[in-house]
Amino acid sequence: MNFGKLNEKITIQTPPTAKDNGGELTGSWTNVCSPWAQLKPASSAETREEGSDVLVDTTVFVIRYRSGITSKMRISYGSDYWQIVGIQKKGRNEYLELTAILKTNW
Repeated sequence: MNFGKLNEKITIQTPPTAKDNGGELTGSWTNVCSPWAQLKPASSAETREEGSDVLVDTTVFVIRYRSGITSKMRISYGSDYWQIVGIQKKGRNEYLELTAILKTNW
């Protein structure tokens, strides 16, 4: 892995854990870390969800290895929030490939 390609700053966030009286999660997402990443756009596809056209972009975010990252977390990059849908450990705890999707309604 050429770590010189990690040239984009991202933030990994964990979801709220507090629950309201109805049992729904409430509160805000919490920043876990802000690593440098390499972005590898993977695909874009149009789909239909709940009667709306949705564009689904898939990107792989490559970061240095860090334990504790889960698919319940999300990535904040620019003004967008990417849902982590896959995590692959590469090398001997060298780096992670985080596959994430961004859904845009239009």
